[in-house]
Amino acid sequence: MNKRSDTGNMIFFCREALKVLMIRRIRKTTGDANLPSEVWVFPGADVREGESFRETARRAAREMTGLEAHNVMQFIHGHELDHSDIFYMSEVDEMQSPQMPEAIRETEEWVQEALWVDSRKVKELNLQPAYMKHEIEKHMTGKPERREWVELTNMCMVEDGSRLLLENRVKDSWKGYAFPGGHVDPGESIVQSVIREIYEETGITIRNPRLVGVKQFPIFGGRYIVFLFKTNEFSGEIQSSDEGHVEWIERARLPEIAKVDDFDVLMEIYERDDISEFQYTIEENDEWKVNLY
Repeated sequence: MNKRSDTGNMIFFCREALKVLMIRRIRKTTGDANLPSEVWVFPGADVREGESFRETARRAAREMTGLEAHNVMQFIHGHELDHSDIFYMSEVDEMQSPQMPEAIRETEEWVQEALWVDSRKVKELNLQPAYMKHEIEKHMTGKPERREWVELTNMCMVEDGSRLLLENRVKDSWKGYAFPGGHVDPGESIVQSVIREIYEETGITIRNPRLVGVKQFPIFGGRYIVFLFKTNEFSGEIQSSDEGHVEWIERARLPEIAKVDDFDVLMEIYERDDISEFQYTIEENDEWKVNLY
């Protein structure tokens, strides 16, 4: 799922010494008071065409530190609508001296160097991205983490005999015909959220929505969860919203229309009684795998 400006990053850990290899960048000019004079980052680079995130991370480590990453494991995946950052880790038994080539030590904006840093001091640095401070501390200390960031959403299949209520979504991030739905507001019940979202997006009021399953995929620091509901009880007349054009579609027409990418997998959750969970996982080759449970 490489998109424009996706990046692969490598983190070298030496757990025995509690050290992590980082890139220190000192800004050449500090005329703008809003710009930090010093930032810390990890070796990383934009993904090239035909290159996997893992290959990018290895290349970035080699080009920026002179070190080869071995036994590479995915560390954390940060996902946004138009960008993905994947951080990989490579643990080393002994700290090796990084060698940053002269050609990249200076850029138009920065003077930079590769350094081993005490992981206990990382929280004091101007680290970009800042969320990695928590991830480094958690990994190096071995503290168990039972909490994570979760984005809660909903979706509903509304049936009227042989017809399904679908929305032809206009957003590029997930374009095509899909079941309507949206986000759960803070403090709102899951059921009330789907009733509200369906009304806002389609103009009809649904009753007695039944939870039939969940869809989930990884996002930065946690997961994105979609509660999947189903109902054939509703009132009102349909009307479209800014999210997309709403219409009743005969089931027989489903193969003919341009649906969102995973519509057919969602239909399995809605129609089968033996499964209730649709989960995406990211495999070692950076491919997204569909899992049904």
